[in-house]
Amino acid sequence: VEERALETPLSFEAKSNFSYRQLRMDDAIEQAKLWAIDEPFASRPLSSLAYLFCLVEDFEQAQLAAEKAEALEDHQTSSHRLNVLFAKIQQGKLEGVAEELMGLGKTEAARDNAAHILANVGALLYAMGDREGGRDAYRKAIGAAKLKGDRRLESLASAYFARAAHLHDDSSAHAVMKEVSSVIEASADPGAVFLLRRLADSEARKRLDSVAKKMVSRREWIWDAATNTLRPKT
Repeated sequence: VEERALETPLSFEAKSNFSYRQLRMDDAIEQAKLWAIDEPFASRPLSSLAYLFCLVEDFEQAQLAAEKAEALEDHQTSSHRLNVLFAKIQQGKLEGVAEELMGLGKTEAARDNAAHILANVGALLYAMGDREGGRDAYRKAIGAAKLKGDRRLESLASAYFARAAHLHDDSSAHAVMKEVSSVIEASADPGAVFLLRRLADSEARKRLDSVAKKMVSRREWIWDAATNTLRPKT
């Protein structure tokens, strides 16, 4: 990213995005907070905050941000609700979550959100002590993302699968790590890399850091000064 883009006043979204891709999540969060203050009418900065707070495991703040994003929409948006439910699961607030996920699975948007719904089911089952069910749901989520051709979502579902297996003392956790590592290294998604490197041993972390650096160095961005936004160069 050109330095002049980052020096532009009010370029909070660009700065947050830049820090995120450098795996500097605390900086990304601070800039996203400023972005949300600058655009109080918009749900997108709050949705970004919810995502970033989940990455650093501040699930209480993630839930608040997702609920604020949901409140700003003039129609029901399943993705915001799914973010709220995921944050609640991670806090152990399980009451009513299964029923809500079942309800979301019956909506018109269920097909588009299949991977997200299934990943939440996986997280919920792990939290309830059903490791086998959790593994099955996460694998279905990864498959749904792959079928959709969404490599980013496939990578994130894989990373959260590894995290859940590790967090809930799944005897298959090591095998799951091996299973998902190649997917995450191939996609080089910053969020997935950030999640996995926290679970990996030192050698794997070095490899993931190398993947992240290569991804950042080869990705070119175009800055539109008129709208003060960044977009990947195609």
